Amino acid sequence: MGGGPGYVIPAPYTGMSTRDAHLKRRPPSSEPGTDYYMPRGTPLVVPSACRVVAVGGGLGPATGRFVMLDNGARWMRFLHLLESHVRVNQELPEGTVFGLSGASGYGSEHFGAASDTDGAMIARTGGPHVHVTAFRGRAFTLGSGGTVDFHALTGGAVAGNVTAKPEIEEEKEEDMTQLIGNSKDGYKLVDELGADNWASFAYTGPGSTFEANWEAVNILGDRVDMEGGWGLETLRHMANARWDQKRSQIAAEVIKGIAPLLAATASGGGLTEERFAQLLEEGLNKLKLNGPQISEADQDALAEAVRQKFREDPLA
Repeated sequence: MGGGPGYVIPAPYTGMSTRDAHLKRRPPSSEPGTDYYMPRGTPLVVPSACRVVAVGGGLGPATGRFVMLDNGARWMRFLHLLESHVRVNQELPEGTVFGLSGASGYGSEHFGAASDTDGAMIARTGGPHVHVTAFRGRAFTLGSGGTVDFHALTGGAVAGNVTAKPEIEEEKEEDMTQLIGNSKDGYKLVDELGADNWASFAYTGPGSTFEANWEAVNILGDRVDMEGGWGLETLRHMANARWDQKRSQIAAEVIKGIAPLLAATASGGGLTEERFAQLLEEGLNKLKLNGPQISEADQDALAEAVRQKFREDPLA
């Protein structure tokens, strides 16, 4: 990426909400940038030759799907995408389409509403748009002091000629947990975001305690280091890996808690699958590991882990 980077608005737009407008909100935006209003599915073009720093694939919290780019001078984040067409560490030539604009965020494809025509949603957000944040440097910094005016950097220039979206070679995709390695700080942050029980740690999706805690950390801005590849999606990947590692530990805790009942039932010759399932449910409930905060697939996987441990040592 030799030479000074240029800046262009990623696509033609029908209206905008300025960075100043974001700062005048009450409370002010924690990530003040520029909203460019455009139809859903509009191709978005990199402002200059860039490297992909982070990609987020979720519908929440407020950011929705996003792509973070590094042009050698600063990081830029593009929020509320319908699709992203790039992967972390990919080098993108000038004019490359990196995704499609949308309205993802607040848990849906329509800023929390059922459709793009929802009147309350339009009044609140202005409708489908791409939010562009230009950070002060090559780091993820929040608040008014952490960002600059992207629109001013462009001088009003809009992307023109574009190239086709890049092909992603699946065999070269890197697991997000590999990108951040075995960072103790990263795992510590994931554990902290897991809150006070395993259930909130296991479920990291929209509306979870995990996500709510991320929002709090994100707003404070003192524990988030995007330079290491951080982002909600990265932390979710780490949390899922952590959850896999914890299953056997949790199974041991469940067995320990219901061992006396298991022993009594087994000695009486009455340990049926139905009775075991009942005791298992009681054990999971005691650890707050049942109900809407944990998926059915996770419950099944955890139940199987408990069964396997019981087979290995019935009276553990």
